Amino acid sequence: FCYNDLSETYRDMGDLKKSMEYSEKAIAISNGIDFRNEEANAYLDIGGNYFLLGQSKRAIQNLNKGIDLMIPLGGKAFLAQSYETLYRIYLKEKNYKEAMKYLRMAQNYHDLLLNLNVRNNIARMQIQYQTEQKENQIILLDQKARLAEESVKKQRYLIFFLLSAFLLMLIVLSFTFLSLRRKRNNNRILTLKNREIGEARKALENNEQELIKAKEEAEKNA
Repeated sequence: FCYNDLSETYRDMGDLKKSMEYSEKAIAISNGIDFRNEEANAYLDIGGNYFLLGQSKRAIQNLNKGIDLMIPLGGKAFLAQSYETLYRIYLKEKNYKEAMKYLRMAQNYHDLLLNLNVRNNIARMQIQYQTEQKENQIILLDQKARLAEESVKKQRYLIFFLLSAFLLMLIVLSFTFLSLRRKRNNNRILTLKNREIGEARKALENNEQELIKAKEEAEKNA
C-alpha cells in the first residue's frame, strides 16, 4: 500500500523514475505475499508511467499484466482507466482499430461503473427513505405514548376527583344523618318532657280542685 501510494505521489510530482521504482518494490512485495490487488495496481501504474514517457511497447506490456491480474478481482475502475490508457496509446500510434476496441471496452466499464453508482445511489436513497420512515414511526409512537401517558394522568386525576367528591358527599351525608338523628332524639325527648309537664299540670289542677272542695267542706262544717 505504502509503495503504491509513494509511486502515485512521485508521479503527481512529475518524477516518473522514482514512481516506477516504488511500483517495482510494490510488485516484489506483492509477489512474496500473493497480494494480487496491489500487484495489479503497481503494473497499471508502471504502464501509465511508460505511456507518459512515450514507451508504448513497455506501457502495453505492463498494462496487460495489470489487466490480467485485475480482471479476476473485478476492479472496474482500474480496468476502465487501463483500457482508456491503452486507447490513448493505440490512438497515438494511429492503430485506430485497436484504439476503438479499447475505447469500447473502457466505455463499457464506465457504463458499468455508472450503473453501479446509480444502483448504489438508489439503494442509498431507499435505505435513507426507510430510515426516515422508521424514525417517523418512532416519533409517532413516542407521541402516541406521550398522549397515552397524558390520558392516563387525566384519568387518574378524574378518578381522584370523583373519589374525593364521593368521600366528601359521604361525609356530608353522614353529618346530615347524625344531625337529623340527634334532632329526632331531641324532639322525642322534648315530646316526653311536654307530656310529663302536661300530666304534672293536670295532676296539679286535680289537687287544686280537691283542695278547694276540702276547703268548702271545712267551711260548711265550721
